[in-house]
This record gives sequence, structure tokens and C-alpha cells, in this order.
Amino acid sequence: MLQAAIREMRTKVFRRVDRGDRSTVPNVGVLVSDGYSTVNASRTLPEARLAKADGITMLSVIVNADHNRQDMEAISTDHSRDLFLLTDASLLDQVVQQALGRLCNG
Repeated sequence: MLQAAIREMRTKVFRRVDRGDRSTVPNVGVLVSDGYSTVNASRTLPEARLAKADGITMLSVIVNADHNRQDMEAISTDHSRDLFLLTDASLLDQVVQQALGRLCNG
């Protein structure tokens, strides 16, 4: 379902002014996942590439110690800054703070 979430974000959320999209604000997609694409997995990376080509900054949050890091890195715009790994859901607050710092401080 990752590919469907990315496609929905790319084609509907960030294309519709009536849904809150503003041309003066950068588009940032935050994908929270267990780190695996299982449904139509072959479409996940192409959808992520299309989103990034549309200028959407993609952040990936993995909530799972066992995950497909390679795919999640490929989804992220810059895996050194835009990939967040939670081995435990209790760390979510830390990841939110890191992501906000990344977004608010460029």
C-alpha cells in the first residue's frame, strides 16, 4: 500500500488548493511505515521517483527494527537526512522533533 499512499499524496493532496496545498509552501510527504512494501511493491519506487520529480520532499519514518532499508532509503529524498528509524514506537516523539528540525531549519 506504500505506492498507493505516495500516489494519493502526489496526485491529490499536493495538487488541490481546496485540500490545503499552497504554491508558496514547499510540499513535504512524510511516510510512516513498517519498512516493507507488500501490495504492488513494484510500483512503490517509481511512485516515489515521480513524487520527488514533482518537487515533493519525501521523509521516511520506519517503525520496525526489521525492515527493508534499501527501499526506504530510495523513497527518501536524502536518506542521510530524511530517513528516520524507530526500533520502538515510544521513540516517535524524538523522530517528530528531528523531522521538524529538518523541515524548519532547511
